[in-house]
Amino acid sequence: MATVKKTPSVTFAPKAVSERPSSRTLRSNSTNASSRRSSRISREIETPHGSVLRESISNLRSANSSPNPTNMNEPDRQHGWRDYACLFACWLLQFHSWGVVNSYGTYSSYYSQHLMPDEPIVQFNVIGATQSFVILALSFVTGRLLDAGHSLKLLIVGALLIATGSFSQPFVNGDAGKNSGNYGLILLTQGIICALGQACFFVAASQIASTRFPKRRGLVIGVVASGASIGGTVYPMMLKFLISSHGLILAQVYVATLQTGLSFIAVCFARPHPRHKIRKPEKWMAVATFIDREAFRNPSYVWFCAAVFFLFFGFYPVFFNLEEWAAKNGLGYKDETPGPVASVTVPGQRLLEKDAIRTFWLTCICNGSSAVGRIVFAALCDYCCGALNVHAAVTGVASMLLLLFWPFIENVPAAICFNVFYGLLSGAVIGLPPASISYILGDQQQDRFGQWMGMTYAIAAPASFLGPVLAGLVVTKTNNNFLTVQLWCGVCILFCFVCMVLASWHLSKQRAVPSMVVDHVATKSSGTSSTNVAEKESV
Repeated sequence: MATVKKTPSVTFAPKAVSERPSSRTLRSNSTNASSRRSSRISREIETPHGSVLRESISNLRSANSSPNPTNMNEPDRQHGWRDYACLFACWLLQFHSWGVVNSYGTYSSYYSQHLMPDEPIVQFNVIGATQSFVILALSFVTGRLLDAGHSLKLLIVGALLIATGSFSQPFVNGDAGKNSGNYGLILLTQGIICALGQACFFVAASQIASTRFPKRRGLVIGVVASGASIGGTVYPMMLKFLISSHGLILAQVYVATLQTGLSFIAVCFARPHPRHKIRKPEKWMAVATFIDREAFRNPSYVWFCAAVFFLFFGFYPVFFNLEEWAAKNGLGYKDETPGPVASVTVPGQRLLEKDAIRTFWLTCICNGSSAVGRIVFAALCDYCCGALNVHAAVTGVASMLLLLFWPFIENVPAAICFNVFYGLLSGAVIGLPPASISYILGDQQQDRFGQWMGMTYAIAAPASFLGPVLAGLVVTKTNNNFLTVQLWCGVCILFCFVCMVLASWHLSKQRAVPSMVVDHVATKSSGTSSTNVAEKESV
């Protein structure tokens, strides 16, 4: 057979041909590059304040036009019974903390008349001043613990301390008879142990409630703050009548039972909202954990801290000296506790007016109207011009009332009128600092609310101690001339007003920056759009 030799097939690969891009391809690439460049320019615009994304323009405009930036962007939540139970529990926390401080005048009257009649009045002021100092000085610690999510532990410790201190008070003065008081033990139980428990409640009341109602933060803080005014009205009346009928020991036992029972009820329901952001520190022992240095780079916050310092320097001398002033000027009479009315005379007292009332009721009127003022003016913070602006306006009017009206009162109707109107204003002045701090923080930093509020009150703690003591010394040195107290309080509140105005001015400057950026972006945007059109036409 013949063998057929197969020839291998060869496959030739086509020669690569280098093609020049056509003019259509060049135009396409140029158009794509131009569109990418236009897209980048349209997404990011350089301004004097740095690069700004165009997508943020609408956010800047809405933030700049919001009347109250602290709550406009918060989610709209459906409020159930847990939210309102928490609000009531926070009201109880304030009722048992600062409400007890507001009622100290009744204790002081009994101490000076019965337990320690030979001691100077300044020593009794020291007990009340120590109580307020401890509460405020520890606020920066309790506030940071709240931001870290330890509210339940803090409230339990506070309730135990209040129970220990309040149930110890009835048994430190022997039989509570004449000259049987023990000053050191009273200072320990009432001025320190109870104050430590009240410090655990004070900041927690506002911080926890504000997490439940983010869109009505100002109103909620005002409602909670009214607990201090109601407590300052209820506790003096309760003590006054219980001491008259049952004596000091049983009266203090009943008050301690009420405080302890309601405190543990408040602990059961005072819970922050589950969605509230928690900010836990890396190291608890670091200074930066409790002191936020960034806060003191904010001029608005710094001026507001100065305002609160002057506020506590001159606020409580009004309440501490109100009854003594009314008694000396014949506008009211002081009654012994317990005992028949009009059994106590004040050195240098004028003849009583025909319509003179018990000086005790003047304090009750002032505290009662203070509760209304806290709620009404706090509600305005959510609906017009912001919490800090409302706070500054009310403080300015209160300073004018102290300087221009109080020194010229000469009859009982004028005294009652002063107590009503000053109570309304003072309730807002002393109750709005948490709302103002929340307003300064804005939406994005509400997780720092407890820490900033605690730092503010800690700065004001020395003023809360020195203010009443120095005012009492001035009255003593001037032979009970209460014009010195009136000028002292009025000038301090006036300085507070000036500092609040400066804080508001700096805050408006900070929030005017987004407006400047929006205007620049709008101008840049119009110029960019015309440039894009010109590029497309040239292509």
